[in-house]
Amino acid sequence: MYFVIRFDILPGKMAECDKYIENELIPYFTSHKEVRSVGVLEDKFIGWPERELYVEVEDLTALQKIVSSKENRQMKEHFTCYATDIQTQIMDLAFRKP
Repeated sequence: MYFVIRFDILPGKMAECDKYIENELIPYFTSHKEVRSVGVLEDKFIGWPERELYVEVEDLTALQKIVSSKENRQMKEHFTCYATDIQTQIMDLAFRKP
């Protein structure tokens, strides 16, 4: 199961946003034992979204525990200083081919 955050970066905030993601968001998510992986995808053309952060978790219960924490709410508020057009989605893998 994946928790996906899609967003654009506010003008002039790309370096700050990347630093926040690398130094705060990713360590926050990876500090939870229920998180299997975290990654950030970047759009290479001009389009929406500019970035997607995905968090792979064991199940919905694990995700609920992570996103309902006080620390998560604070991080979310801070994230809005760098990002706009933020959308979140919970997704499950339909199929995978090696």
